[in-house]
Amino acid sequence: MITLEEYVKNWRIFIDTCSLLNEAASQFWYSITPLLQRYNAKIIVPYRCIEVINTKSLQNKNIELRNRAVGVLKIIQVLIQANIIDIRGEKNDKFANNLFLDVFTKYRMKYRLLLITQDINLARTILSLNDDQSRRKFPVQVNRIQHDGSLVEFKWGKSDKNEPYKNQDTDEPKFKLCTRVTRSQDTQLSVQHIPEEGEEVYVNGQLVKLVKAVGFGGEGTIYSTNSEYVAKIYKKKNNTKRKLEKLKLMANIKCECPGVCYPVAPVQNLNHEFVGFLMPEAKGKKIGEVIFTPEIGKVFPNWTRKHLVQLSITILKKIQMLHKKNIILGDINPANILVVSSKEVYFVDTDSYQIEDYPCPVGQEIFVAPEIQGKYFPDFLRTIGNENFAMATLLFMLVHRGQSPYSKKGEGSYVDKIKEMDFAYPLGERTNNKIPDGPWKKLWSHLPQNVKEAFYNTFRYGGCYSTESSRLSVEQWLDVFNNYFFLLNSGKLRQQDPMCEDLFLDK
Repeated sequence: MITLEEYVKNWRIFIDTCSLLNEAASQFWYSITPLLQRYNAKIIVPYRCIEVINTKSLQNKNIELRNRAVGVLKIIQVLIQANIIDIRGEKNDKFANNLFLDVFTKYRMKYRLLLITQDINLARTILSLNDDQSRRKFPVQVNRIQHDGSLVEFKWGKSDKNEPYKNQDTDEPKFKLCTRVTRSQDTQLSVQHIPEEGEEVYVNGQLVKLVKAVGFGGEGTIYSTNSEYVAKIYKKKNNTKRKLEKLKLMANIKCECPGVCYPVAPVQNLNHEFVGFLMPEAKGKKIGEVIFTPEIGKVFPNWTRKHLVQLSITILKKIQMLHKKNIILGDINPANILVVSSKEVYFVDTDSYQIEDYPCPVGQEIFVAPEIQGKYFPDFLRTIGNENFAMATLLFMLVHRGQSPYSKKGEGSYVDKIKEMDFAYPLGERTNNKIPDGPWKKLWSHLPQNVKEAFYNTFRYGGCYSTESSRLSVEQWLDVFNNYFFLLNSGKLRQQDPMCEDLFLDK
């Protein structure tokens, strides 16, 4: 298998429109950019591909595709300025597919050529050039971008070259999408005994020992065990029929996402009564206790704003993996995410996630979207649009040291401010002059323009991303923050703004 570094060092790399528009493209650029800079290499993009993306950015029927195309054009502009990509060709060139075939046919005797595309038919056409043994010097290669941004080869089975073989992302089981809450009653189960430190419990019929209490919460206690997992043992009142059924469902459909402390199996006491569940162990400290306080300078003394952006990307990637399983987190908040480093985080309290028709029963009001403020969480299912509001709020707080987007001068409850969507931070001439006292105006002023636009249009009433159906998805936020990180890491932003990486702007 050829590594990404080998491709960059020794191959001419081309990329197709569908891969540029792929939802994981920003993660691909994030991985390959340092290699391209190290070896002074570029990826070739036909001008025709840019024309197609530009056309998609102007259409109105598919709003999600339009927004993605607009984001891709911004990323392409940044990559051009950084000498990462090379636009080849002229206006009104032939279709890109035919152009790729012409180029690969002409130059395969001279160079090692790689095409990155999601198009199976184009991949089959390009790879068929390898069948001509009489003119073969270098084999041509075709890869596609996977959901995590990595590249994988297209492959076909020997028995039938017309059928792709293992050329798509693995079809892992997903949860069903539901619109109505389960009819299962959230009634308390009869439990004779809640096990404690030093006692044994049953997990899938096997005895496991609760070694030591390592955490305490409102719902129960976390114990280390004599297995590779920890156990969450609920208080008696929290052992309900609905919770048991939900945990059985979660354990049945695995979610192997590193850093997500997802339920592995229900736990029973020695009377075989449900009392909790087993899960991977979490590490680190809560975001709210470290990142959003002056402690950040003590715990992470070398951090800059670049680390906060990297942390945001790490969190977004985990949310993306959960969303691909049709899991809605629901209760996104700083207490449910633990930080070890900017590249290592742990998601906890995952038993509250919304799974199929089992709602997320909790939430913090500052992360609750305007359209569901005041609702009783156990009685309805949240939408991905509701989730995207909470996600955007967390991102805003990460780059503003814990300040929430609707904190502002003036009276009124925070809930009312969310419902009004009277966002205080300016975009150009547009401002209400209500930014709260403190360093927040300076922190906002040192954000790149596209990041400001994303936040402003999400949190300001009437913004193009401000409604439940139009909010930016996790993939779109990844585009925004990968671009932000690239500007910081490449030094491009520092050339324009020497203070762009400062973590504290209190003076």
